[in-house]
Amino acid sequence: MVSIKKGNTREKILDSMYKNVYIQGYERTGVALLLTECGIAKGALYHHFKSKKEIMLCTLKERLSPAMNLLFDDSQKVDYNIILETLEEISNSKELILNNCPYNKFNMELYMLDDDFKEELDRIFKVLTERLQRHLDAGVENKMIKEIDTASLAEFIYANIWGALSLSRTKKAFDSKIQHLLNYLETINLK
Repeated sequence: MVSIKKGNTREKILDSMYKNVYIQGYERTGVALLLTECGIAKGALYHHFKSKKEIMLCTLKERLSPAMNLLFDDSQKVDYNIILETLEEISNSKELILNNCPYNKFNMELYMLDDDFKEELDRIFKVLTERLQRHLDAGVENKMIKEIDTASLAEFIYANIWGALSLSRTKKAFDSKIQHLLNYLETINLK
């Protein structure tokens, strides 16, 4: 579960927005809830943000984007095996199994709601798929997997992960669904 940091008001508001939108959705997360949860007055909230929309945009940029950077991390190395390791980490994440992927949940609700939300979600997705594609490209380069359209495969992998998380509420259910993705990845292995 996402916890709300003690500290400055702006950070508290963003943490509260992220947590509440992740758990109950944007439409059900009102300014009154944020005020109560953060223990602040309305003026304090509007000192930092002009609107609920602005809070959400900052939440996408400053909370969702960094949270998603953990998926298929390539800051230390680019390696095809990181894909399998990340799938195992997702499988072992109780929060993801119970609550779904934050990007997927935010995207499902916000994408068609507002063009600014759509633009930021598209930017995050581009970063995610490019990162995953670098690991796939390393697999092709190192002759671990067949020559393949790695950009399309990166999107396919995310679609499978998000679909499996959306339809699962237990590790067993997720693992049974993601096994089909693992079976497919096995068919493109060269080693």
